[in-house]
Amino acid sequence: MRRKLKEKRKQSFFSRFFVVLMIVVSVIFVLGIVREYVKRVELDREISQLENELEKLKLKKKNFLSSIDAYGSEFFVEQEARMKFNLKKPKEQVVIIPVNKIAEASIADEINSNENNNKTNNKQVNLFAWWQYFFS
Repeated sequence: MRRKLKEKRKQSFFSRFFVVLMIVVSVIFVLGIVREYVKRVELDREISQLENELEKLKLKKKNFLSSIDAYGSEFFVEQEARMKFNLKKPKEQVVIIPVNKIAEASIADEINSNENNNKTNNKQVNLFAWWQYFFS
């Protein structure tokens, strides 16, 4: 009988030990799975960010290629030749207006408009002065 009791205790100890061991192993596996899931979520997020960046770079590349096409166009070459090298087409006349003349013209326009405003202001002030003279 003692022997059976000892064997039962040994079996129960080993079965308890086995259960605890299985729980520990299960927890280790679950932790590993959770870590892998977190890594996968982070990688998915990074992939989506990189895809967005790729789309932006593709758009930038498209704009760059279209600007290259624009720089190679006949119109752009002609404009650059006119602006940078002061070139002109045959049978074409170039008129140069000095900046000072333009500034003088705009100043003259401002003076004329100010004189017109002053005349109307002087009339109003003059009428007020006569009103004060006669009725005050």
